[in-house]
Amino acid sequence: MKISLLYKNEEKGEATDAIYNLSIDRCAGVFCPDSARYDKFISILSRPLTDPENILYRQAVLNDFIKNPSLFEELKTIFLRYDKIKADWIELRSGAHINEEGSSEAVLSQTYSSLKVTSVFPRTIMSFFTSISDTLSSYKISSSGLKYIRDYAGRMLSDNNLEEIGKISALFVYNEAEDYNYEVALKLSDDFKIIGCELTNIEPKPKKQLLEKQYKQYEKQLRQIYEEQQAAENPENAERKESRLSRLISGLSTKTKEKPNSETVIDRGSFDTVMYILTAALSVIDTALTKITGDIYEIFHGLSSEMQFYDAAIKYCEFVSSAGVPLCTPKILPMESELTNLTGLRDLFLICEGMTNEQIIPNDLDLQPKLDGMLIRGSNNTGKTVFLRSVGIAQIFAQSGLPVCADNAAVSVKSGIYSHFSAAEEDFTSGDTAGRFEGEVRCIANILDNLKPHSLLLLNETFQTTAYSEGANGMYDILSILPKLKTKYIFVTHLLDLYERFDPKKTLLTQTILTSEEGVSGSDISGKRYTLTKIK
Repeated sequence: MKISLLYKNEEKGEATDAIYNLSIDRCAGVFCPDSARYDKFISILSRPLTDPENILYRQAVLNDFIKNPSLFEELKTIFLRYDKIKADWIELRSGAHINEEGSSEAVLSQTYSSLKVTSVFPRTIMSFFTSISDTLSSYKISSSGLKYIRDYAGRMLSDNNLEEIGKISALFVYNEAEDYNYEVALKLSDDFKIIGCELTNIEPKPKKQLLEKQYKQYEKQLRQIYEEQQAAENPENAERKESRLSRLISGLSTKTKEKPNSETVIDRGSFDTVMYILTAALSVIDTALTKITGDIYEIFHGLSSEMQFYDAAIKYCEFVSSAGVPLCTPKILPMESELTNLTGLRDLFLICEGMTNEQIIPNDLDLQPKLDGMLIRGSNNTGKTVFLRSVGIAQIFAQSGLPVCADNAAVSVKSGIYSHFSAAEEDFTSGDTAGRFEGEVRCIANILDNLKPHSLLLLNETFQTTAYSEGANGMYDILSILPKLKTKYIFVTHLLDLYERFDPKKTLLTQTILTSEEGVSGSDISGKRYTLTKIK
C-alpha cells in the first residue's frame, strides 16, 4: 500500500503532446523557475487525469493548502525529512558490513551492529507518524486526501503491532550483544542437523542490572560525602566522614566481587557453534525488522516529490492573482457529457508575458454535445491562436486538478488532448513547402492513429503551406471523420471554403471581429481589440 496526494485511484493518464504547442512549458518557467518544482509540474501536466474522482481529489487537496499556507509549509518540511530517512538508513547500513570469514565473535558483533542500525529506523518512523498526525490535527482540513493521511498516521500510532516493533527495536538500540541472555529454538533435520533457528526470548543479564542499581546508590552516597566535605571541618566530622567513606569503598569491593565461574567450560568448536547459532537467530530478527520497517516506510515515501507539484500549483495561483486575473475551480463532468463551457476565459501565456487583466480580452466558449467541433477564422494578429491556446491550457489544467483563468468553467474530461500547431513546427527547411506539407500530413496521420473516443484535437493553421484547394479538401476529409471517432476539434484556419462545407448546426463557425479601435474605455490601453464571434 502506498499513500498519494496526487491520486485517489491508481491511474496513468494518456500523455499529451500539447505542452510545447500551448507554451505551457514557457509559462511554468515564469512562475516556477526552480528546476525541481518545474520538472514535477510539467511531468504531471503532461499526463492529464481522466478519472473525475482523481481530479476532484487534487482540487480539494490544493484548496486545503491554499487556505492553510502554514500547513503546507509544515508538511513540506516533514515529508522532505521523511523521504531522506531511507538515504540515511542505507548509508548507516553500508557501514555495518558483515565479514562472514571472521571469527565467530566478530561475525556476531557485526551482525548485532547491523541490527542496532536497523532498530533505529522503526522508532524514527514512529516519530514521523506522530508529527504528521499532530500537524494535520491542528488544522481545519476538508480534503479526503489529507484527512486520510491524518487518520492513517493516527491508526498506525495506536496499532499494537507497531508498538511491539518499537519495543523490540528498543532492545537493541542502546545495548550490546553481551548485555543479554538469549533463548534460541532450533529446528533439526531427521539426522539431527540444524536447519533453522529462532530467537524465542531475550533478557538483560541480572548481574548487569544489579550492578547498575548499586552504582547509582554509591554515586548518590559519594555525592553526599562530597557535599559534607564542603562544610566546616572539625575532628569529629572528619572522623565520621572517613569512617563512612571506608565503609562505602569496602561495600563496593565486596558487593561487586565476581563469584567463581560455575559455568561449564566448553571447547572451541562447541563455542563457535553456539556463536553462529545466535548470530543466525539475530540475523533473522535483523531481516524481519528490515522488511517490516521498509514496508511501513514506503507507505508515505514519495510525498515530498508530490508536494513539489502543489508548491508549483500554489505559485501559479499566486502569480495569476497578482495580475488581477480571476481563477475558478472548474466543474468536472464525465467524458460522455461532451460539454465545454468557459466564461471569461483568459490566456495564461499573455499573463506570463506581463499583461494584466485589463489588457487581456476575455472570451467565452460553449461547445455543446450536439456540436462536432469549431472553426475559427480571421485576419492575422486578431487573437485566434490566443483563443485556441487558452482553451487548450484550460482543458489540461482542469484535468490536472488546477484552477483555470476564467470567470466560470465546466469541462468534460477528455481521454486524450492532441494538438498540431503549424507555427510551432521547426523540423522543416524554410521555404520547403512541399516537405513541410508532407511532414504535416504525417503528423496528422499519427494523431488519427492514436485517437480514442472522447478526445480533443486542437489545430492551428494546419496545411497553410500547401495549395489552397488541396489544403481545404484534405482538411475537410480529416474533420469529417473526427465525429465518427467521437473526437471534438477546434481548428484555426485560413481555409475559408471550409465554412461553406459544414453545417452550422453541427459545427460552431466563428470569426474574430474588430470591436474597438481605441481600447477599453477609461484605460490607457490603445489599439485594435478583437472579439471572437459566432457567424450567424
